[in-house]
Amino acid sequence: MRTVLFAMSICVVGQAAAAQMVQDTFDSINPAWITDRYEPAAFESVPDPTPRNLGNVLHLGISNADSAANRPASFSSTFYNTQGRQQNMTQATGPNWSVSADVYIDNSWNPALGNSRRTDLWTRDSNPVEGNSNYPIVGFAVFDVNDPFDDVPNNTQDFQFVARAWDSNVGWHNLSTAAFNGFDSWNNLRIEATGTSFDYYLNNTFLYSDFTVSQPGSEDLKRFFIQGYNYGLGNYDLYWDNLTVVPSPAALSLLSLSTLSLIRRKR
Repeated sequence: MRTVLFAMSICVVGQAAAAQMVQDTFDSINPAWITDRYEPAAFESVPDPTPRNLGNVLHLGISNADSAANRPASFSSTFYNTQGRQQNMTQATGPNWSVSADVYIDNSWNPALGNSRRTDLWTRDSNPVEGNSNYPIVGFAVFDVNDPFDDVPNNTQDFQFVARAWDSNVGWHNLSTAAFNGFDSWNNLRIEATGTSFDYYLNNTFLYSDFTVSQPGSEDLKRFFIQGYNYGLGNYDLYWDNLTVVPSPAALSLLSLSTLSLIRRKR
């Protein structure tokens, strides 16, 4: 019986490993990462500069030199203020998938300082028609609530720090920051597709369900993105780490728990 149970536990581990489609610790930059919209000033692997000081991380740099006022005329619209990279999936996920990553939010994001900042984890379903596709997004931003794109006038009293998700039915939806670890800390963001909703988590705390669902046959995860936003108000640095893509997270968790429970009962 011990041999059978050991084999079952190995099977669970093997299934979880096989299901883990992407695991990027940014020890180097995978060439599969390609520019989305407009190339940021930096998208590079660097030694972790945060107090955690753990290996290498992704440095995404935003520079005023790439702002709307300084880009070529064909890239002058605010569409190209979103600057980052994307990666295409090479395996089908089905309707149930999860994308998560860690992001460092330093004290420059404190709204009392009046700095405009934004970074997001993006995903896209597999609808071949761009206008019909869904873009589940979760991230952090700090900006003047009276002028969230241009930050003019620069009234510190009107700045707000938010966690938010993109809901195709309502636009940006502000999320609770009760689970936020505070400034100068790493925080995990996660998007889960359940087949009936896109669910958003902060540090493993459930925050919101977006019930905009993908069209039948277009539920796969097609690509994922890491983005910053260029307000044209100076340079700033973003740090990301541990990006993971897995299918069916709930199913895997249930399978693991049921097997471990069986092992405990048999001892």
